[in-house]
Parts: sequence; structure tokens; C-alpha cells
Amino acid sequence: MAVQDCRITVAAANYKVRPGSPTGSVAIGEFHAERTYRVVWEDRHTFIRDVLGFPQAGVLHRPQQYVAENSNLPVAGVYAVRATYKPIKGINATTGSYEFADIDVEYELPSYDVQDVRRTTGLTASPQVETYITETMEPAAEFLTLTHEGLHWYDGTPLGAVEAPALISRYTDWVYTLHQLPFIGIPAEWFFLAGCVNSTATYSRRWNKWFAAETLLAGSPTIETEVTSIGTARCSVTFRFTHKNQGTYAVPIGWNHFPQPNKAGAALNWSRIYMDATHTTARIWYPLVDFRKVIA
Repeated sequence: MAVQDCRITVAAANYKVRPGSPTGSVAIGEFHAERTYRVVWEDRHTFIRDVLGFPQAGVLHRPQQYVAENSNLPVAGVYAVRATYKPIKGINATTGSYEFADIDVEYELPSYDVQDVRRTTGLTASPQVETYITETMEPAAEFLTLTHEGLHWYDGTPLGAVEAPALISRYTDWVYTLHQLPFIGIPAEWFFLAGCVNSTATYSRRWNKWFAAETLLAGSPTIETEVTSIGTARCSVTFRFTHKNQGTYAVPIGWNHFPQPNKAGAALNWSRIYMDATHTTARIWYPLVDFRKVIA
């Protein structure tokens, strides 16, 4: 999906910045500004749509970037995030409606990252696109019941079937959300990632971290949709990748490895499961997929 700068479709003669604006506040890690526009009443909804950004015909128009007064340079990372309007006194004698609206546009640092990157969709590299991304790390765990065979208590008594040890393994969920997507812009293959692991090392820009191959397990995506009062439709897609590595980055032991509790040694051994005793064909329990179809 192509991305373009903010597009104001309202005629320039039908809106202007009000005196006394903008106003704003700045703190460490925070920026907030408000600018008031006087807009012809009939154009108020169109103007708000244009300022907040909208998808149209395969093009995503960005929200308006904040430009400081007496400057032609935008403030990096600060975009229009919301707008409110109120009618101005005065009734048009012909239409019977108000003549103007004062629209307060608020500009902030978005709660998601704005990045210009080249992203792979399917098997074809798309043109330069802009993605709006949120990344979080959350705790996760896996409950495993291990085999009792070949294990003994301290006094030499073999473990019974009902005494099979349980193991809780602690992991991390990498929660990755793409914002500002049109309904028609969600690739069909995204819905088939659940239960698959990454075929190659995968990089998180937010955390500056590489995840080794086969250590990320994709869950089913969560899709949230939003339709505004002016008819703008968008959605966000959230993927939850559970990171599991019982080895190291250089020698990863990921989701296609399983515990082997009855192997000699104090540490729990994790191993692939093979189709035969010659170790020639390893069973792939979790299919391998290139996560660059999703990760920008």
C-alpha cells in the first residue's frame, strides 16, 4: 500500500489558522500542541478527515505533521492525533446552517512508531511504505508434563506414571501491532501464520534485538477495526510471537526441540525428535515461515 503526505482536500480559501494559536506544552519525552482553524461549516468533517489521515484507493494519507509557527520545518515524530469542533455564531441565510466551525487540532507523539522501511509482502518486495508499529514484551509460560520412564527417586524407586514430573518454562511474548491498515490491505497469508515459527533470524527495531531462527512461535492475529463518524475505516493487526530458546543465539534450541528428561546428566536436555534411529530426518512439528511477511 502506497503512503503519501497529508492531503488537505478542502479549498484553501475555506479555512485559516485562528489568531492566538498554536498553543502547546513540552516535557521530557512528551510534546503536545493545539492549533485552531476556522473552517467553512460544510467542510468541517472533510477537513478533520484530511488532518487526521485517511486511506483512499490503495493510498494511505498520513496525518498532518506539526509545523511550528514561523517555520516551514515539521517537528519530527509529531502528528495530528485528534480534533474537536464547535459552531461559530452566525447562520447562513440561504442554507439555514452555521457559517463556520472552529476546529481544535491536537498534535502529539503517536503511541506507535512511525518508520519508513521496505517490507516484504508475500514473495514480492513492496515499494517504500510507511508502517505504524507498537511493540511490547510480555511474560509467557508453557506447562509441560515430562515422561516418567527412566527416572528414579533418590532411594532408587522408579517413578510411577502418576508421578511424572511437571515443568513450567518461562518465556517472553513479543507483541507486535501494525496500525493504520485498510481492510483491503491485510495479506491473506497473515491468517495462516498461527502455529508457525520463524525460518530465519528476525529483528525487533524497538528493542534492537535479534531472535534466532525457530525461536518465535506465531499465535493467531488479533484484528481491531474502527470506523469514525466521518466514515474513515481503519484497522490494526496484532501478532503475538512467543520466544523460546533453551540454547544460545549461535546455537538456538527452539520450538522444534523437546525435553529429554531421562538422558544422563544433571541439566535437562532438549533435542529434536527424529523419524528413525539414524538421526537423518528430524520431525518438523512447527512449520517454518519467513516472518518478514509481517515484521517491518
